[in-house]
Amino acid sequence: MRRWMMIAGAAALIGGGALADAERAYRRGDYAAAAQAYARALAQGDSSAAVRYNLGTTLLRLGRHDEARPHLEAAARARARAGVRVRAAYNAGNADREPVAAGRVPPEQRRERLARAIR
Repeated sequence: MRRWMMIAGAAALIGGGALADAERAYRRGDYAAAAQAYARALAQGDSSAAVRYNLGTTLLRLGRHDEARPHLEAAARARARAGVRVRAAYNAGNADREPVAAGRVPPEQRRERLARAIR
């Protein structure tokens, strides 16, 4: 995950404020601020797989599983390097862990996402 955060950091040098803010916040463990900054980058038009992956993963750290899943699924479907897609699909499966335990998501759905991640 650190590798992808570094990619986002490199993109921040090119793309500007929101990504740089997100990277700094994530590094200092301020995941709420990082999520806000990644969401701001997305709202400003950066819908890259890296931003979607980083936003989804940051939301997972905050326990916001239902919000994380769509971003991770979008990153998993994106035309991006295989590593980003696989990690995003895996994390989308992990996003279902708490909702499955709470009975909001069927266990089969989680198994399907995890199986897709390892293909």
